[in-house]
Amino acid sequence: MNNIKEFDSVRELGQWLRDTPRANKAGNASIDLSDPEWYGNVSWDEALNDYALCGGLWREGSAKMARMQVETAAIATPGPAPALDLSVTGFMVDVGEYLAGNPECFYSDECFYSDEEEQETHSAPVIRIAVSTSRNHNVTAENSLMYGAAILSLIDAIEEAGTRVELHAVCDNRVWRGSKIDQVYIATCIKQAHDHWSPDSVAFSMAHPAFHRRLCFGAMERLNGITNGNSYGAGSRHPAVNDLCDVYFPRIDAPGWVNTAEKAFSYVNKVYSAAIGARNE
Repeated sequence: MNNIKEFDSVRELGQWLRDTPRANKAGNASIDLSDPEWYGNVSWDEALNDYALCGGLWREGSAKMARMQVETAAIATPGPAPALDLSVTGFMVDVGEYLAGNPECFYSDECFYSDEEEQETHSAPVIRIAVSTSRNHNVTAENSLMYGAAILSLIDAIEEAGTRVELHAVCDNRVWRGSKIDQVYIATCIKQAHDHWSPDSVAFSMAHPAFHRRLCFGAMERLNGITNGNSYGAGSRHPAVNDLCDVYFPRIDAPGWVNTAEKAFSYVNKVYSAAIGARNE
């Protein structure tokens, strides 16, 4: 049974969800209406049509995350930060300028190179990051925002230091069925290393409860046998993720890990630093 799916974008995930029927005897958590707040006050139809099929953008969330002002200076990043120039196009957005409405809010590729020939023959190093979207059921929408803000700060710090980030959201839940274990692996690319990116897309996939509890649950319901009634299991690292990333952020098992900006920042910094340390050994 193939419970592995990979998508190049949130829009592609949404198109597959739209076109694929739910499996026989699957659970119905993705469409449940009993606890709207747990889903970030977004219904299944809204999650699919207003978010996924529109590219997975959540501007309100990115603005909230920016206001949390999570510190980035202490995050361990590879290499010194180059001098960066702002332009109307580029490889990475300056969050403050973007939210202020400044059209010249992108860091320009040209700032990394002294001339055109050097730009053509050199490319920035890449860090591939995968973040499990699974959360303990007690993790609130506010907790998720704190965590998402810390992830966003990490990306800013890494790219400002001259390394580009490839970001994936991974639903890797494991479900017990008696003595048998079913495990799902649904990986969605949020940002390719050399693509322009928006904090809005990071906000939705990393911080909005509806991404996992609507869209990823919906994907599980479409993969034969992965849900046991209304039991959707818990996040557990899938072997496939080893080929996807250099740094893996596992399931958030307790709200206390990320219930303040300081704790979320500390957790993200700890996981990232440990992974980079192991990678450089």
